[in-house]
Amino acid sequence: MTRRTAIHRTAIVAVTQLAAISRAQQQLPAFRADVRLITVDVLVQDRASGRLLELLGQKDFVILDDGKQRQIVFLEIETTPLDVVFVPYLAGQLSTARDYNAFIRGWRAAFAAFRNQDRAGLVRSFRDSENVALTEDRDTVRDAIRQPFGRMRPPIGYGGRLYDALCLAASLFSTAGGDRRRRAIIAITDDAEKGSKAQIQDVARALLTANCSLNIVLLATAVPHRRTVGIGGPWPIPGRQRDIGGGTPEGASCREAMTATGGLFIPGDEMEIALPDMIRKTALRYLLGFYADPNVEPGFHTLTVRLSEEASRRYPGAEIRHRKGYYVAEGGA
Repeated sequence: MTRRTAIHRTAIVAVTQLAAISRAQQQLPAFRADVRLITVDVLVQDRASGRLLELLGQKDFVILDDGKQRQIVFLEIETTPLDVVFVPYLAGQLSTARDYNAFIRGWRAAFAAFRNQDRAGLVRSFRDSENVALTEDRDTVRDAIRQPFGRMRPPIGYGGRLYDALCLAASLFSTAGGDRRRRAIIAITDDAEKGSKAQIQDVARALLTANCSLNIVLLATAVPHRRTVGIGGPWPIPGRQRDIGGGTPEGASCREAMTATGGLFIPGDEMEIALPDMIRKTALRYLLGFYADPNVEPGFHTLTVRLSEEASRRYPGAEIRHRKGYYVAEGGA
């Protein structure tokens, strides 16, 4: 081979490589100022057993934005840091010593499930001095619950203003930064709302605007209540031969807001094992991203996430939980 031929072939290879790079760059989703990046946390589990389905890829999902399919531009799992705000809030007292002890053990065990970059916060009062903003110093959050106990009631929010507490918890995310962090509120509660200024629609909007899921640890309280608004039946636990709740507890429920954000719920008497598991499941949700229409109108926009036809055949019993939409403010903020 002559020197001239070698140079010629080298040039051809270089041109071919540049062309391939150019084609790859055209296929990658480039960020533009006139588009809106929307992220969606998605939990996929087997409906019968509650087992997480963790081996799905970008091509296994379909996202519909106001009924229109959008291209998924990225998928993340497990590597995304997690922000959790705990809302321990009761309208009554814990029913038995067993439930009380499960609360204490579960509270302590939950913090062992966090990872290095994860953050935690706490809302148990409307007095700012008694709440803890999101911080990586999770010992501060864990220890904030340790105060003298009385009458089977841990030192948590009391009085039934559950909706107001959840709206306050959602506001902690607005100053925390980090759009590419998973966000979750875990309410440890008897799910009996009484006396809040906020309505359930306000709670759902606050949660969807903050892009966080609402997850519930459902506790039983000592005195039976009569529910006048909200759910009327039990909460079936995936993978368990039992239900929790039900009956006629007093006050409104936050179940509607939990459903709107794709959250989970667990029984309070299994809190020691189930609460750390809830945190791990939250950390293992898929984070999907897509670009919304740059001319999107202000207001609420619906989201639907489902498995592709091929993935649905592989996992016929899959259950998907995700937030049901997002809000766009005036001016596109």
